[in-house]
Amino acid sequence: MTISELKKFKSIYILGYGIEGKSVHRFLSKFCPDVTVGIGDQTIDPEYLEKQVEYDLVIKSPGIRMDKVRGTYTTPTNIFFANNQCETVGVTGTKGKSTTVSLLHKVFVNAGKKAELAGNIGLPMLDLLTNGIDQDTIVILELSSYQLEDIAYSPHVSIILNILEELHNHESFEEYVRAKYMIFQQAQLNDYVLFNPALPRIDEFLTSSACHTINFSQYLDSYTFSKNIHINTVQALAACIDLYKIDNSILQKTLDSFQSLPHRQQTVGVVNGILFINDSAANHPGATFHALESHERIATILLGGQDRGFDFAQVVELLKQKNVEHIVLFPNTQEKIIKLIELEQDYKPQIFYSDSMESAVAYAFNHTAKGETCLLSPGAPSYLMFSGFPARGEAFIKAIQEYEKNSTPTT
Repeated sequence: MTISELKKFKSIYILGYGIEGKSVHRFLSKFCPDVTVGIGDQTIDPEYLEKQVEYDLVIKSPGIRMDKVRGTYTTPTNIFFANNQCETVGVTGTKGKSTTVSLLHKVFVNAGKKAELAGNIGLPMLDLLTNGIDQDTIVILELSSYQLEDIAYSPHVSIILNILEELHNHESFEEYVRAKYMIFQQAQLNDYVLFNPALPRIDEFLTSSACHTINFSQYLDSYTFSKNIHINTVQALAACIDLYKIDNSILQKTLDSFQSLPHRQQTVGVVNGILFINDSAANHPGATFHALESHERIATILLGGQDRGFDFAQVVELLKQKNVEHIVLFPNTQEKIIKLIELEQDYKPQIFYSDSMESAVAYAFNHTAKGETCLLSPGAPSYLMFSGFPARGEAFIKAIQEYEKNSTPTT
């Protein structure tokens, strides 16, 4: 909805008052000061869902299922696109979104273009409009399935990196796939979608789109890049800079200066001769597989978490191939992973069950030799033990620091 359309409502209810909900509130305070605004969040009022009917319009935050909404509603994402005048590049995928948009933002800046990073990383989208933004700016958006499932617009350039078997808050994988592909369903003739040809049923969904389609797997050339960066990201970046007529050397310069984002194959440091890698953002076995491929001399891995039905078979095969000697297992995927390990002949790693990060890290210190690596790459969500993957990664770093401090002799 445009600002003029929003002003026609006498009362608006913000459903969900996290980062996006608070951004909506700031936006309404500036552009619709005469509208009565209500706030609904489970942390404020257990009956928050019932209060919707008291308002003329609901603005639903991402993550709240559409079937929880009653009456007329819109979303922060749709409000942004309805009022935005800037060119947009939207990136989605199960894994790699944050790294891709961060690198793309740096590429545009290094090329001398005005660019802003928003969405799931950087500023909430509506804050760009609230704060004021130059219309010549290119807005780079990280878009989740929650933001896309009921989107009524498409970015000028849509990038789909990958779709792994993940459900999040969706009832089925089919629903999740459809949500991801909504990124280009409203694309116009002059818009573009850059896609990975390995995406499930991508050809079927592309036939319904009017925009230009580009298979980014044909792009790679001779770029060199860190093993921490997935090839899909580099291919998508290469295809995107081709559209924007940016020289290859600028992308290479950006790749050369890349530093891992927090909790994404992040080097914590060498402590007691052991290299610690924090890949807590690996909420899917596919991300763990990539992390294992990216690092040598892995002696210990911290693996597992909330069971979402993921298949760890390929991860276990790679653990055997790389002869990872020590596996720390978090609940509640232990039995599933153990059964897969038992199927592997001539692979008998030492297993340690842990329900705390402190005991997991202590085990790693006591069983990982100097010169070897300890990798936290769970391949599963963290919610049985932590509030999210950032909290899990921070707990890993803190446990390492505490162990080092307590084991250092005092004089």
